[in-house]
Amino acid sequence: MNRLDTLKSNGSSVLNRYNKYLHKDFIRIDERSLSDLLNFIKDFSANIQFVNNDNKPEGDWSNFFNQNLAFQIASIVSFDTHSLNQKYKKGEIIFKNASATDDRDKQLLEQLKLILNLFQSINQWYIKSKIDVVYLSENILFKQLSNSIRTILSQQLREFVRLVQEIKTQSKIVHDSELVDLDLFDKIWSESSDEFIDMDKDDTDVDLNKEIKELSVIFNSMLGFANYMKSVAPKLLEDVLTHYPYHPPHVSLMIAFLKGYEHTQKDINNILTKQLNYFYLDLLGQKSRQAIPDQVFITFEASDHIVKYDLPQETLLYAGIDDEGFEYTYRTDHAIELNSAQVSDLKLIHVAQNGIIGLGNTFKSVSNIFQREVMLNDEGKTLDISSNPGAFDPFGKDQSDLSLKDRDMEQARIGFALSSPVLILKEGLRLVTLNYKFSLKSLSALISFIEEISLEEGLSADAGFKKITSNIFDIRVTTLEGWFDVTAYEIVPPKNWVSGEIQFQMAFDRGDPEILGYDPEVHGEGYSTEWPVFEFKLSSERAMYAYSFIKELVIETCEIRVDVAELKNLSVFNDLGNLDITVPFFPFGYAPESGAYFLIGNEEIFQKNITELAIDIKWHNLPKKPGGFKTYYEAYNNDITNESFKVGITCLTDFQFRPSELDSVQNFDLFKSLGDEDRLDNQSSLDDVNIDKLKMKPIYDDIELENFDNRSKTGFFKIELLGPEDGFGFGLYSELYANALMENVPQPKAGIFPAKEKPKVPIPKEPLAPQIREMTLKYSARTLITLDQNKLSDNIKTNKDQIYHLHPFGNFLIFDEGLPSQNHWFPQFNKEGYLMIGLDDLHVPVELSLYFELEDNIQNEIDQVEIPSIKWSYLIDNEWISFSKNEIIKDGTHNFTTSGIVQLR
Repeated sequence: MNRLDTLKSNGSSVLNRYNKYLHKDFIRIDERSLSDLLNFIKDFSANIQFVNNDNKPEGDWSNFFNQNLAFQIASIVSFDTHSLNQKYKKGEIIFKNASATDDRDKQLLEQLKLILNLFQSINQWYIKSKIDVVYLSENILFKQLSNSIRTILSQQLREFVRLVQEIKTQSKIVHDSELVDLDLFDKIWSESSDEFIDMDKDDTDVDLNKEIKELSVIFNSMLGFANYMKSVAPKLLEDVLTHYPYHPPHVSLMIAFLKGYEHTQKDINNILTKQLNYFYLDLLGQKSRQAIPDQVFITFEASDHIVKYDLPQETLLYAGIDDEGFEYTYRTDHAIELNSAQVSDLKLIHVAQNGIIGLGNTFKSVSNIFQREVMLNDEGKTLDISSNPGAFDPFGKDQSDLSLKDRDMEQARIGFALSSPVLILKEGLRLVTLNYKFSLKSLSALISFIEEISLEEGLSADAGFKKITSNIFDIRVTTLEGWFDVTAYEIVPPKNWVSGEIQFQMAFDRGDPEILGYDPEVHGEGYSTEWPVFEFKLSSERAMYAYSFIKELVIETCEIRVDVAELKNLSVFNDLGNLDITVPFFPFGYAPESGAYFLIGNEEIFQKNITELAIDIKWHNLPKKPGGFKTYYEAYNNDITNESFKVGITCLTDFQFRPSELDSVQNFDLFKSLGDEDRLDNQSSLDDVNIDKLKMKPIYDDIELENFDNRSKTGFFKIELLGPEDGFGFGLYSELYANALMENVPQPKAGIFPAKEKPKVPIPKEPLAPQIREMTLKYSARTLITLDQNKLSDNIKTNKDQIYHLHPFGNFLIFDEGLPSQNHWFPQFNKEGYLMIGLDDLHVPVELSLYFELEDNIQNEIDQVEIPSIKWSYLIDNEWISFSKNEIIKDGTHNFTTSGIVQLR
C-alpha cells in the first residue's frame, strides 16, 4: 500500500447532529459581524455633518468610507437578495392573476424595474470597485466583477434590453416609460457584448407569455450571481484586510479599532456560557461525559501494482499528532480486503406511484418512471444538477409534485426497438405494419383497464382502447441525416380479443426521408446492427400510467410487414446496355423480336423476404385507334390482338435466372385493353407474381447493380418477350411491304375493253417498338419473429432481425439470431427504486467495501417513515444476480437509515 488516507469527504459526527437551537452561540448579545459593523459605520457617517474652516456644514463624513474597498465589499455582504426574490415571485403571481390589461401592464412594469435595479446594483458594485485606479492589479473585487460582466452578465443585459424592446410593442404603460437608460451603465457592459439592438425597432409579433418566462430566467440568473457574490464576499473581505495594504490612514485606524473590539465582543457574548456553567455545573453539580474513543471511517488507496491486500482486524493506524504532541492512533474493528476497485458511476431509477394523477381507479401502480445520473467530483462527493456538491435521494423520488426548479430527475427512457432488413425503405409510398400477438394471460391487465375506462365513460371497447393508447409512444426511425420522428401512427385494436393481436401502422409519404441502416456515428451508440432501427419510447408526459397496463404483455410473435408502391429508383438493362429511364425508353430494343428482354434491378427488394410483387408500366407510344394492335397489324395477316403479346418473369438468384425451365415461367399479358372497342390502355401491370416460382433468396450484403454481366449474382428481374412468335413484326415488315407495293402496281390494258380492277392490298404499317414512359415497382415483404419458447424452430437464424428493450441508461438486446433472451414487450421494473453503482478496476472474486454518508438530518426523517427493504444484486452478462446472506458480510447503513459501510463478497 502506498498510503492510508482519511475520507475524502468530511464525514459526520454526533456534534454535527447537535440541535443548533440548544447551542450556546445560537443567541449572542452582540451578533454583529465585521461586515455588519463596517456597514453601520458607513451608514452612520452619512448622518454626521462635515464642518469647514468657517464652521459651516459642508457635506457629511460618508465620503471618508464610500471609496474604500473594504467598505464596498461589506455592502455586498448585506445586499438583501431574499427580499428581492420574494418581491419578484409575488409580482409574478399578481401578474398571472390580473384580469384587467392595465393591471397586468402596471405589474409588468414593476417586474422590469426590479430586474433593472438588480442590474444597476451590480453596475454600482463595479464602478465603486475601480475608484482606486492605482492599485487595480491587486484589487480582487474588481477582477471578479469585470470578468463576470465580460463573460456572462453583459449578455444577460443585452437579452434584457431586447425583451424590453419587444414588450414595449404590447404594453402601453411600458412603452411610455423610460425604462432602460444604457448611459447609466459602465462602458464595459457594451464593450463585452455584441452591439445592443435598436431600441426603436417595432416588432408586433410578440408572445408575451414567452417573454415573461424569459424575463424570469434573466432575473434568476442575475439573482444567482448576486447570491454568489454574497457567499464569497466574507472571504474577499478577509483577503482585503490581510493582503491589500493600500487603505487610507483613517480607514486603517477604524479597521484596527474594529478588530480590537472583536476581543471585547467575544467576552460580551461569553456571558451566557458562564451563566449556563454556573447553573448546570456549580449549582446542579452536573459533570461532562467521560471521553470515548473516536470512531472514523478510513479509505485506502492501493498502489498500481496491488490487486488485493488483506488488512487484519485490530490493525493500528497512525493518524498524526495532536496539539499537545500526542499521537493519534486508530484500531480497525474488523478485517477488510483492500483492492483497486473505484466507484465510477451512480445511476438512479425511480418508479413513481402517484395515485392522484391518471386514468381509472384500478391500475395506478406506476404513474411515471424517472432516471438520473449522479455525477461525482474528484473527491468522491456527489454533485447536484447544478454541479455543486449536494446530497441525493439514493432511490430517487416522484417528480410530479415538485416545482420545475426542484426537480432533479427526468422522465426515464423506457420502450422497445426493432431492427430488420425488411425496414429498408428508401422511397415511394411506404406503409409499415407491426402485428404483435401477445399471450392471452398477459393481456388480462390491459383488457380489464379497457373495460373500466369504457364503462366509466360510456365508450365502446375499441374507443376505450384508442383513448388509452393514443399518443403513448414517441417513435423515431433511422435516416441518412439522423433520427426522424414519426408523428403519424395508429394502434389498431384486435378484431377479436381472443386472438391477442394488436397492430401498429405507420405510413411514410414520398416527401419523407429514406429509411436507411443504423450508423453509430450519425445516430449515436446503442445498437449492434447495420439495418434500420424503429424506436418506440413510452411517453408518460402525454399518457400517464401507460406502463402499468402494458408492462405485463408477453410477446408470442411479432410480424413486420412493409407495403411499398411507386418504387422508381431502378437499374434497367437490355442487350444494348444500361437504359436511361428518366425519359421514354425502348425496353426490348429498337426492333424487338421474340426472346427480347430487359432487366429490372433494385437492391432494396432483394434484401427482404418478398411476399407480393407487381410491375406497373405507363406506355408512351401505343396505337390509339379502336382495335389497338389488331387494327395496327391488320395488314400483317397474322391474327395479332392486344392479348397476343406475352412476357415471362424470372429472377436472378445465385448467378442464375429462375425458374430455368420455360414451362415453369409465369406468363403475363404485356398490354391491357380498355373499353368495348378494345382500345389499348396506356397503363398495364404485371401483378400477382408467383414469388415461390422465382425462388428469391434475401441477401444481406451490398448488391452491385451499376453493371450487369455474367458475374452478377442477384438483384435483377428479367422480363422476356415470349409471344407472338414474330414479335412486333420487324422480321416480316420488309417482305410484306414489298409484296404489297407489287400487288398494287396497275396492270397494262390487254384489249379494247378495260380489265377488271383487282382489290388493292393494304400497305402494312411500320412495326412498333413499344416505349415505356414510366415504370415503378410495388411490393410487400414480411418477416416473422417468434418469441414463444415452444415455437423457436420457426425462426430463421440467418435473418438479421433484432428486438431491443430501451432502458433508462442503454439498450438491451432481447432477440437476435433467432433466439430470445426475454419475451416481455417492455423492460420490467417491479421495485420502487434502483441505485446502480458502476465500478472501475474490479478484479473478481473480490470483497467490496462501500461507504455511504447520509445527510445529518436524515435520522429525524427516517424515524417518521417505514424503514425501506434493500436488496443487493450484481450484474453479469446482462443478468442481475442477488447476493446471498453469506455474501453480505456487513451492512453498516441499516438499509440507508444511517451512514455506514456495506461489505459485499
